[in-house]
Amino acid sequence: MTTPRKSTLLDLVRTVNAFAATEDEVVATVTYLINSGKVLLCGNFAGAKIDLTDPVGATPRERSPKA
Repeated sequence: MTTPRKSTLLDLVRTVNAFAATEDEVVATVTYLINSGKVLLCGNFAGAKIDLTDPVGATPRERSPKA
């Protein structure tokens, strides 16, 4: 097993954003890296995981209709 990389959430998001095509791709990649343990957060979010379940009362994002 490889040793997980350590990063702040901000640095991780900035790095992934430099290579991702969309915001959804950034969210999916950052979530995977953190929740899989491949990246360990340090700083304010040390040890945190990302929960993508819908918060109570949240409205779904609007998506443009497919042509």
